Amino acid sequence: MVSLLDLREGRRPDKQDVRRLTPTRVIPRTQEMSWRYSQLTDDKIEEYLQASQAQVLVGTSLELAAYVSRWGRPRALRVGQLHQLSTVLPAAEQSRAWAGLGRLDAVVVPSVEEARAVNAAGLAGGVAVYAHPDCVPDPRIAPADGRSRVVMAAGRLVPEKRFDLLVQAFAQVVRARPDWQLRIYGTGPEYGQLRALVAELDLYNHVFLMMEEPRLEARWAAAAIAAGTSDRESFGLALAEAMRCGLPVVATACPGGPGEIVRHEVNGLLTPVDDADAFAAALLRLIEDEPTRTALGARAREDARAYGP
Repeated sequence: MVSLLDLREGRRPDKQDVRRLTPTRVIPRTQEMSWRYSQLTDDKIEEYLQASQAQVLVGTSLELAAYVSRWGRPRALRVGQLHQLSTVLPAAEQSRAWAGLGRLDAVVVPSVEEARAVNAAGLAGGVAVYAHPDCVPDPRIAPADGRSRVVMAAGRLVPEKRFDLLVQAFAQVVRARPDWQLRIYGTGPEYGQLRALVAELDLYNHVFLMMEEPRLEARWAAAAIAAGTSDRESFGLALAEAMRCGLPVVATACPGGPGEIVRHEVNGLLTPVDDADAFAAALLRLIEDEPTRTALGARAREDARAYGP
């Protein structure tokens, strides 16, 4: 690993370089992560890429892909690995983003739907677009046995994940099955709002905001059902990880990967986006039907092998 910038606290040259105060000329300011980049970033990455003898260069984000496109040497295979470009950025911004990727040889996105959306919009120009799902390593522990009374979800606590809808749906579950719990692992700007919602719905004995967990395998294996209520997803890595640990999934059929990962009535259940009633009904169906829950979980574990290394 080569470190191009050192911005840790202390008297470090990069921390004191005045170029950090000049905006990047590569990343449009309208892009969500543009604040991370500056003239200093531009100069450091340009110098590195121009000197690199690598035969393959991969930019693992929209911003890094733009750098590879701009300064990657033509003799190298230049690839951009993108997530959620067609669903996160407004249409006008998508065109601007793709304009900075025109020298790439290929772009990889995590779902077939994402690849189709990019091609249908004519955004890629002459750049080849391929769908390749995220990798889910084999779990190092025994799979879930499905006997616990825990529904689990994991992810950043941000609006598009719709954990508020999950909490609202679970309020309905609790009325029928107060012996079950919901555990949500993750951190983010919606933590305070979710905590307030749990209190408002009197769910403090049933819904637990568990913060981040470095390795979720043991937590998935201790649960019985995985839940995903997103409005949109690039892939749905948390759902695939849960399936790999033997959990059936209840998920919204949102744009992106969940509809490709979860096969309705085969390894989980899909519900409409933004429908708390339907989501609660799907959870209750698996809660009340242990044989179906077990069968779907076993199939989920088998199907998730497709995402292994």
